[in-house]
Amino acid sequence: MKTPYRFWNRNGKYSVMFAHTPGKWVATGCDNRDDAIRWAEANRRDEIKVHHKIPTLNEFAKGFFVPGNELWMKRLKRKKKTYASDYFKAHQGRLDNYILEEFGCRLISSLSTIEIDNWFLDLQSIRTEKELSDNAKNKVLHAFRIVLEEAKYQGYVENNVAASVEEINEENRERQHFDDLEMKKLFPDDEKELLRIWQGLKWTVFFLIMRDTGFRPGEVAGLTRSAYCVFRANPDTHSG
Repeated sequence: MKTPYRFWNRNGKYSVMFAHTPGKWVATGCDNRDDAIRWAEANRRDEIKVHHKIPTLNEFAKGFFVPGNELWMKRLKRKKKTYASDYFKAHQGRLDNYILEEFGCRLISSLSTIEIDNWFLDLQSIRTEKELSDNAKNKVLHAFRIVLEEAKYQGYVENNVAASVEEINEENRERQHFDDLEMKKLFPDDEKELLRIWQGLKWTVFFLIMRDTGFRPGEVAGLTRSAYCVFRANPDTHSG
């Protein structure tokens, strides 16, 4: 339920169910929809507060992957887990565009494994409205698991219900290699043309490393200056 509440008209009187309390209908005493909407808007925040101060997903997770989330970020650093800034930016996008869009107005404690599983399997791209790839769906689920694991750590929920959702087994597609002519077009000898093709020095170097070493994208992204020094001192350590 993406809207914060929905109505049920019985015998001319409206009842409302708030998204953060699924299954609980509350009588508004109103006999027309406009008055019922005003009643729901006036009482929605009070309804949330009544529930033992458990936050909605929006309240708990807004800006979760933005640098400055002290509790979670500090623990990552203490555990010596470091990620590139793009990792957090991508997860924040998944959180905002998919997870909070669907479940943001719900109390964290009201979420269930089965509804997350059903939603996750049918995810569509917000840009193309076509079904997301298996890989993209799994990444959205991974972001959801991180958020709910933190909710569990802070004591808002007993279990991370997203952790019980199985990832999709991705189907491997046959890879097609570039031939010599295509590689020559991608990596011309002329430096200016090379920089034009790859849109700057950063990506030029990135893909040249992939070409020359056989490293995968994540391995290239994880390289540091110290790793370069090791390879330079021991050129035979990698046979790519």
